[in-house]
Amino acid sequence: MSADGNTPLVGGLTDNGGAGAAWVYTRSGGVWSQQGAKLVGMDAVGAAQQGISVAVSANGNTAVVGGREDDDGTGATWVYTRSGGVWSQDAKLVGTGVVGIALQGSSVAVSADGNTAIVGGNFDNGFVGATWVFIAAPPLDVPVAATVAFALDRLPNPSFGGRLSVSFSLPSGERATLEVIDVSGRRAAVREVGSLGAGRHTIDLAAEHRLSAGIYFVRLMQGGRMAAARVAVIE
Repeated sequence: MSADGNTPLVGGLTDNGGAGAAWVYTRSGGVWSQQGAKLVGMDAVGAAQQGISVAVSANGNTAVVGGREDDDGTGATWVYTRSGGVWSQDAKLVGTGVVGIALQGSSVAVSADGNTAIVGGNFDNGFVGATWVFIAAPPLDVPVAATVAFALDRLPNPSFGGRLSVSFSLPSGERATLEVIDVSGRRAAVREVGSLGAGRHTIDLAAEHRLSAGIYFVRLMQGGRMAAARVAVIE
């Protein structure tokens, strides 16, 4: 439930043969109504039981939904954000270092600002159990310790056909790197771009292979500078 009590999130883990789902409701003028369609995460593996656990940020704009049976019991958690009354999937979270059947997503929580999520997996490592903490990526197009000439342009969002074209500016020919990272932290593509020299450039990060559908983070790094952006890729 949001802090003001006007946005509850309700899970239903056995919906659609165990796929699971979650529903958002809002209250206006004392009247309750469902907001949008039910939330069902993309990229689920098997009957994930989404909705076994749910949490919502204080302002009601970030929803976190656990699915403990995803991928034969590894488990996963889906994050959704609301903008203009419309909900969209932000990420599928799967923690690393799993030992055996973890059931990640058996319990979930989210910080008041929606930028930190904690996920419980009570079966990990023979019932020892574990928790995973996730934090939101830097905001779009906000470089860290950047200069005016160092920038990662706004990405096409979403990007279609498994392709991802990225435009950026470099202040010098010093070694620089572009990375595409999936929501589990794995590198999906890496390109050294420092040899291009100073100026503005555009390259196809997926020129050698297509990216699978999902949420990715693109990072541009040069020296002590970094810029990051999030993009959804649709096949």
